[in-house]
Amino acid sequence: MGSYLAQRLKDPQSAQITYGRVVKGWMYEAKGLQFGYLFSVTLNAKNSFGAYTGRRTTVYLLHDKKPVAGWSDALPLWTFEGGTADGQPYRVGN
Repeated sequence: MGSYLAQRLKDPQSAQITYGRVVKGWMYEAKGLQFGYLFSVTLNAKNSFGAYTGRRTTVYLLHDKKPVAGWSDALPLWTFEGGTADGQPYRVGN
């Protein structure tokens, strides 16, 4: 996941990353219902101006070892629909 994030950052060396626990789960997104493993990533990194952007948390769904969907805390909560394999909602910090 680190290389996936590094490709998307202006300054990958500045990244401060915290990973949440991994659970089997699902997420409904544009392609429909996706199954895989859910986990959260909290990231703070420098932007083009050299300033830290602030901590942002994103929930990712991994399928076949690739991120196929994600939900960011920058979006309203109602835009995320997902849950664990045992039927519980996935919450950041699980």
